[in-house]
Amino acid sequence: TFFVSYTDNAGKSWREWDGRLPRRLEELLRSGETFHKVSLGPNGEWFAAYQCGATVGGGYASDLQRSMSIRKRNGEFVRELIFGEGDAWIMRYSSYGGEYE
Repeated sequence: TFFVSYTDNAGKSWREWDGRLPRRLEELLRSGETFHKVSLGPNGEWFAAYQCGATVGGGYASDLQRSMSIRKRNGEFVRELIFGEGDAWIMRYSSYGGEYE
């Protein structure tokens, strides 16, 4: 599965993907949403961040969902998620800016 987003020299934005993205992510892309970062995992998990800091995602393993809930409760914002095999993940977060969908 792949996802590519870029802006050409004329300022026109292009997005391409192979059609096997998680349903919610594909719906957002088809509706014209533009993301700053997109991360896809091997088990259907996904994470997308807007330029403004807002994020959306899904398909998370239970331990990642717990960690994200703790971050949210503490007033922190997830900036980036990278997914690996066997429910492995890396989270980058901060205590300022952003919002959750």
